[in-house]
Amino acid sequence: MKQKKRVIAPSSLPMKIPLWPTIVLYLLLEQQSATDLVKGVVYTLLVIWWAVAIYNLNREESRDVPGFGDI
Repeated sequence: MKQKKRVIAPSSLPMKIPLWPTIVLYLLLEQQSATDLVKGVVYTLLVIWWAVAIYNLNREESRDVPGFGDI
């Protein structure tokens, strides 16, 4: 069994899921009236990106940064 990867707690980092790039690409494709082929390629890449992001979220172990938030 693989050991879980240690990462900084999500409260110490910005969100890692590709939410804003997805929104921006969708609006860009709609505004530019992209062809169906271009939309299909971009949407396929976005689905792969989302799948990898969700997979990575499930296999990480959160750790707080030492000294972060101490006053």
